[in-house]
Amino acid sequence: MGAKFPFSMENIPRQKRFGCFSLKIGSVFSALVIIIYSVMAIAQCLAILNVLPSNLSQDESEVIASYGVVIFITIIHVTTFVITSLMLVGVLRVRDKYVTFYRTIFHVY
Repeated sequence: MGAKFPFSMENIPRQKRFGCFSLKIGSVFSALVIIIYSVMAIAQCLAILNVLPSNLSQDESEVIASYGVVIFITIIHVTTFVITSLMLVGVLRVRDKYVTFYRTIFHVY
């Protein structure tokens, strides 16, 4: 049953050729780069937390602010890591008709 509205989701052009594979490769590559960056940034934040002084008093507002900034940046990088990992899993789980065709011909699972 066709939609009467010309701007419906049914009228969006779909990619049916080899271009989907290159988009998938690009998504996987960018996700891996972002994951590696996030891991390195989290490691750097943890190293900075080890260097900051551990004995705090109320007069040392700069140290408290430093802890807050480093913890905030660590939370941002952990969130980026989790979201990018979910994106990578979603990209890798998509069943492409070319992959299914390849697996049926060459019996690769």
